[in-house]
Amino acid sequence: MREEMLGRPASGYSVQTGTDGQAAVELFTQRSSSGLPFRAVLLDLTVAGGMGGKEAAQLLRKMDPSVPLFDQRVRRRSGDDRSRRLWFRGQPV
Repeated sequence: MREEMLGRPASGYSVQTGTDGQAAVELFTQRSSSGLPFRAVLLDLTVAGGMGGKEAAQLLRKMDPSVPLFDQRVRRRSGDDRSRRLWFRGQPV
């Protein structure tokens, strides 16, 4: 869903995804080293079996305090995809 919404050619953004917070930190490090840093990072606070977004956000803030971090929360009830929401600063968008 994120890739479809944000990665459309008309949006002007490209999207890279990772499986957990550790992958996000690694991608962020690679992109920063390459001279093409991310302009923003979208994180899920809770990740089953991996580093969540809260811990990843703390590491990313140490690396670049100015990068915008967005909290994405996915809520599912009975397989209803309409319950998915994107959040920014605690508010659904």
